[in-house]
Amino acid sequence: MDYSFIKGEPALLIRKERTLAVGDLHIGRELALSESGIHMVGAASRMGEKIARLCKENNADRVVLLGDVKDSIFYPSRDEFRSILEFLRPLENLNVTIAKGNHDAHLAQILKRIDFRAEICNEAFIGNFAFLHGNTMPSERAMMKKTLIIAHGHMALRREEGLEKAWLVLKIGKGARKFYPDANMDARLVMVPAFSDLIIGTGISMASGRFIPVLRNNVFDLKSAKIYTLEKKLAGSPPEE
Repeated sequence: MDYSFIKGEPALLIRKERTLAVGDLHIGRELALSESGIHMVGAASRMGEKIARLCKENNADRVVLLGDVKDSIFYPSRDEFRSILEFLRPLENLNVTIAKGNHDAHLAQILKRIDFRAEICNEAFIGNFAFLHGNTMPSERAMMKKTLIIAHGHMALRREEGLEKAWLVLKIGKGARKFYPDANMDARLVMVPAFSDLIIGTGISMASGRFIPVLRNNVFDLKSAKIYTLEKKLAGSPPEE
């Protein structure tokens, strides 16, 4: 396998490319919780420090943020702006690429304002990998790669004791040729869990794929999914609900 899941962490490593990928940071969500009396001071900076630590431990000098860096859909409040700055400070010595998500409006303006250098794009390409948030259909170029890596789904495994973050690895589906005549029919889709500790996720089911275009259109087949928790691989396909 050309990539690996870091055990116990919602982060993906491509060792050959010295690249770490994480998604769904939703910086600023902790501020909404504080309005309900739940205070998580320094949550954003701790998340940035954790990414920097994982990069150092795994000899990665590049990090790909798979969208929804911030939680607000529009321009952030002053407090959320400050949280974004605190998150990015530990990443200053890394090559940072951001595949924009549906919550990332005005992100380029924000980074320019704080003088933080990062590549911002709809899709990123590194070796035989394509990185995108997952809220839109991939480009034809992305579908010619060996592996597509997305976030957006916040996928989690439903257990008796509650939800547990999970990775999904899917085979290409019957709808691929309809949308992408030149698609790599051996391609795989990797869906990463949310990196934010404040988001566990959405229970895996056929219904949960409806808001993810590549699943809704059967470009990748949710029934083919191999499921991994942060600790181990699980057998079987996602349950129907």
